[in-house]
Amino acid sequence: MQTKQTLVLCLCTAICLLFSACKPTSGSEANNAGKANANITPPPGYLQENLPHAYKYVEKAPATLKNLLSNYAYRVLGADSLITTEKELESLFLQREKEVIPQLEEQVFDPLLNFDPNVLQNEESNYLFNELKEIGIKGIFAEGMYVALGESPILEAKLQELAAEPLRLKIEFEQAQTDAMGGEYPFLDLEGEIKAVAVGEQLLFAYPKTDYAKQIESHFRFYLQTLTDVHALSGKYDRGYLTHALSFEHYPYETDLAQIKAFSVNYPQSRYAKVIAQIADNPSEMELDADAPKPVYLVVVKQLKPQTDKQGNTPQCAETDKELYRFLDSGIDVCHTLLIYHKKEPTCALVYRYYPTPEKARKALQTWKTKTPDAQAEIVKIAYNQRLEQWETQAE
Repeated sequence: MQTKQTLVLCLCTAICLLFSACKPTSGSEANNAGKANANITPPPGYLQENLPHAYKYVEKAPATLKNLLSNYAYRVLGADSLITTEKELESLFLQREKEVIPQLEEQVFDPLLNFDPNVLQNEESNYLFNELKEIGIKGIFAEGMYVALGESPILEAKLQELAAEPLRLKIEFEQAQTDAMGGEYPFLDLEGEIKAVAVGEQLLFAYPKTDYAKQIESHFRFYLQTLTDVHALSGKYDRGYLTHALSFEHYPYETDLAQIKAFSVNYPQSRYAKVIAQIADNPSEMELDADAPKPVYLVVVKQLKPQTDKQGNTPQCAETDKELYRFLDSGIDVCHTLLIYHKKEPTCALVYRYYPTPEKARKALQTWKTKTPDAQAEIVKIAYNQRLEQWETQAE
């Protein structure tokens, strides 16, 4: 069980690092947030009096962190009189994201966990997290283990009163990010991902030139692909659904198709409602032979050369991803960006669907041609190389 818990923790931590709430403190944004709040000083003993359990955990931390947390908590809990403009409100949320959460993690939580991995799994820590929630900071857990800190809703009335829609959407998106983290299976409960897609779409397409839109775009695309890059996996005795590429292990990729189907019901106005419904009604398919996947037949829409960095690390398909986004944004249900190998050379394939039989692939190819009569497509057979852990083209 300990090994499984460690794997859960490592995976959720890796996913967390994708999110803005988990970025380290740096850059002008954090400095500007700090400067904007320097002139607001809480009374002596404020933190100890109002958040006594949180104070116990930061009591021996550097004075700068205690002052930061006290200043932040003072403005949150006293927002009715202290926060009167959108700029002040934005500064408060920025301070939470760029300074308070990262510094609490780095200077308090990480050292505690390094000393005792179970230190945040007791009654005292429950009081701590309840207090932090009062000031908009949430503990994220996976299988009972602490993973990270995230953002929880605060000052919602103030947001409605003072903030323009772009800022409100950005804050909603970040809170959905927190909801998307944690859990033993990170893609099984999709409530956070679905909310992030619905909110992020509004921000990206209604306010595309704002800094907020640029800040969330990569995260938004990850959540969108979680809902669209899905396939059925059939074994000898069961059938389930997985997300992301050509995955064939239930952990950590298992997902819930019913929740994905519900997206178009709950958000019929979304530009993605139709494509998500089409994909969920007719997902790609894969079959297992023992523990290894059988060959699959891809309906390939386009192949592009992958990109590699100067260190020669694993090839990336960023340009192919952009092609995928163009299709999805236009309401065309292309599902996958796949890294495959042909004669030892990597290639990025943009794939409409894939299936375990050529008959199903040919039928999907005909469907594709009715959607985009002028677009080229072909069927490519690939097989999994267990030794190299990669998918390779295979002749019929």
